[in-house]
Amino acid sequence: MEPKAILRTARLLGEVPIDSHPVPPIPDDDLPHTADEGYAVQKALHDYLRHNGQGELAGWKIGATTATMQDYLGVAEPAYGRIMSGTMIENGSILTAAGFCNPGIECEIAVRLGKPS
Repeated sequence: MEPKAILRTARLLGEVPIDSHPVPPIPDDDLPHTADEGYAVQKALHDYLRHNGQGELAGWKIGATTATMQDYLGVAEPAYGRIMSGTMIENGSILTAAGFCNPGIECEIAVRLGKPS
């Protein structure tokens, strides 16, 4: 995947949380075809979000942890992703559906780890 395609895809995806609009189709020439290409887009997306007001890296998440989800997504193993501080919502917050596109509810479990002693 060409570096310019990585940046185009990251920007396309990065505009979604900033503008609250649906994810547009990614042009075929800009689609990642391997996990490494996907993670390169993710890194570029992180940089884009950080430079556009979404905060700093706050943590990591793991997705596609079940065989069912891996089959559905067409992947062979779980995937990891970054959590930006600007996307974290405090317990007890009130959200309005108007700020989201096609909102849904998903259970997320988070843990805070200390430093090794």
